Amino acid sequence: MTSRRTRPAQLTAVVSVALVMLTAAALGGTATAQPRQSTPALDRPEPIYSEQVEAQTVLGVRRIGTSVDDRPIRAYHLGDRDAKTTAVVLGSMHGNEKAGITVVDALRDGKPITGVDLWVIPTMNPDGVAASTRGNSRGVDLNRNFRHSWAPLTGSYYSGTGPFSEPESRAFKRFVNRVDPKFIVSFHQPLYGVGKAGERRPFVRKLSRGLGLPIKAFNCTGECHGTMTSWFNANHTGTAVTVEFGSSPSRTYLRGKAAAGTLAAVGGGH
Repeated sequence: MTSRRTRPAQLTAVVSVALVMLTAAALGGTATAQPRQSTPALDRPEPIYSEQVEAQTVLGVRRIGTSVDDRPIRAYHLGDRDAKTTAVVLGSMHGNEKAGITVVDALRDGKPITGVDLWVIPTMNPDGVAASTRGNSRGVDLNRNFRHSWAPLTGSYYSGTGPFSEPESRAFKRFVNRVDPKFIVSFHQPLYGVGKAGERRPFVRKLSRGLGLPIKAFNCTGECHGTMTSWFNANHTGTAVTVEFGSSPSRTYLRGKAAAGTLAAVGGGH
């Protein structure tokens, strides 16, 4: 037999349901449960990797670090992730030498790439590019800031307070240590040639033929101190080569022959 008296807890529940239904009816809708909104996770400063990139050629973008003035240094992932060969192309290390950025842009914005797992970095010195200066915003020549044969240099080749003193060179070091490329191509100006890289001549010859540039010995007027290519070649099994364009190469050459020749040299194609 059912009791005429309703327990307080039951009565409270009934009243609550009724109030929800009346509220929904007054608003012209049906009461539905709202899913809990999760709080988005904060982006970590390193690494940031995104597959949501519009360009068909680009597989993803990684922010490999930031400059002294907090500008991002970005690497674009192109080509075939499963390729046996990984390569890195660096458009600009010195901010007043910008021709290589055009080559990187042509590779990034062109047709999909095959045959190589390719990373392209427009510049590792965004502060210098913004100011059109050789060094970063502290006046450090980043190509004298790597550990191999580092020396305390002054003037336009100021090498910093010590090896890897600058966030830009540290970011590049971390990145290439992580991806461990077989090839690195580093673009400069205006000495017009492809630098010799020890005994690694086959790759140098491919670059020379593909870009139409002579092979030269860039000895920095004596011994090169703290350069990126010498550091990489001393610490990795791969090959890093300096490519020097002339003072004012044409945009047609950079986006055409230079981009195609660089891609072919590292084993890629379209």
